[in-house]
Amino acid sequence: MIFIVFVKYSITRFNISNCPYVTSWQSYWTDQRKIRYNRAALAIGLIFSVALTGVVSFQYSNAPWAHMVFASIYFIGGMVYICLQTILDLNVHANPGRVMTIRVIICALCILFFLPYFILQFFTSAINQDMSALFEILCAVTQFIYFVSYYYEFDQFKMKIDFHYSQPERQNLL
Repeated sequence: MIFIVFVKYSITRFNISNCPYVTSWQSYWTDQRKIRYNRAALAIGLIFSVALTGVVSFQYSNAPWAHMVFASIYFIGGMVYICLQTILDLNVHANPGRVMTIRVIICALCILFFLPYFILQFFTSAINQDMSALFEILCAVTQFIYFVSYYYEFDQFKMKIDFHYSQPERQNLL
């Protein structure tokens, strides 16, 4: 998840700096705001990605408070991330309208699934806990589907990693 968030940050940063619509001083300030939002999305994305590890590590039946803290960070951070990223993508105009429509719908569904999940957490009956778990799963699935929608950008992304070692020149001791 951390890798996906970082690659999306890089793609959005490239799209902001190479936008063909930048023509005036006012556009410069708008682009600076987009860059700040992109950095904020990166920070939030990294935090909620780490929180996902906590949700998976602490099952609700074994450590309910730890699971709930990490789940809250994950779901709230994930919602903020996908909303912020959707707004950024809408303003950068780098994706086709169909992709953006799907992302807006997924973002709305994620919010709609999160609200009952969060509210039902405060009720202790078994049916409420089961319904809360159902909405938790639906919210997670919508977030994962949102990340699948990155396929369009990632398909055009080429990344090369080059590791090499430069051996220092040896001095002839003779």
